Amino acid sequence: MLSHIGIDTISILLLITIVINFIFLLFVVISTYEIKRVYLFFLSLFILNITLWSVSMYVYRISNSYLDSLSWARLLYLTASLIPVSLTLFITTFKKLRNFFLFFINISIVLIGSYFAYISLFDMITDLNIPDVGEKVIIFNKNYLLFTIYVPVVFSGNLIYLFIKALKSKSIVEKKQILLLFFGSSLSSTIAMTTNLIMPTLGNFTLNWVGQLSTIIWVFAIIYGIVKYGLFEIRFIFSRLLYFILAGTILLSAYYISLGIVLNIFDNPQDIRTLIIGIPIAIAFVF
Repeated sequence: MLSHIGIDTISILLLITIVINFIFLLFVVISTYEIKRVYLFFLSLFILNITLWSVSMYVYRISNSYLDSLSWARLLYLTASLIPVSLTLFITTFKKLRNFFLFFINISIVLIGSYFAYISLFDMITDLNIPDVGEKVIIFNKNYLLFTIYVPVVFSGNLIYLFIKALKSKSIVEKKQILLLFFGSSLSSTIAMTTNLIMPTLGNFTLNWVGQLSTIIWVFAIIYGIVKYGLFEIRFIFSRLLYFILAGTILLSAYYISLGIVLNIFDNPQDIRTLIIGIPIAIAFVF
């Protein structure tokens, strides 16, 4: 059983990140249903992965129980293992970037990502230290070194491919679309790999939650591309944009309202039931 929730500033920022990603996910899913593009389906998977990655970090941080923290740490790296896979599938189907070689690359990345997802859950993380003050320290085995190679190699490959595609594009609008995606992805992934990959490799987990927050940079870069350049063939209807803004506000507000109600019911500000009950109520408010 999870115990002792501590909702600090970092936890609130993670919650806001989760809400933003979730709202964007809803928008992309609806757009996928309407215009039926394969790359939008894979984009949905990518956003789902980074949303679950953020959720895992949130629950991992607020869990003080050793076993629960260890379980969520493994789920944290499971979701992180699948992010490069969904990104590759999205990038290689965006703007019809498809051929036999890319198909082979996709299959390879899926298999490699599945392997890392498996060892993240059952092998790569061997222990966990919970200090009295500061972030928890995860103990890895030698497989983590392979993980630190896998993630940056796949991300770098996708970014290089995007940049080459932008250089070859003859359309100014298309070039701007791809470059926006490139720069948004580059900035977000650079921050995440520094704080969530390189620093933990050196034994420093102080900022291992910053990578999740950096996904907001990517989301807003994409939203800007949609509004400014019609990225992803999505035409942002004002009413729909307003709906998602309102939905996001309601979602966040409903969560804290329900949180306050549950706190009063259980009379325990550190009870896991505040999280379990609060989130479904908040999501129900949107629908």
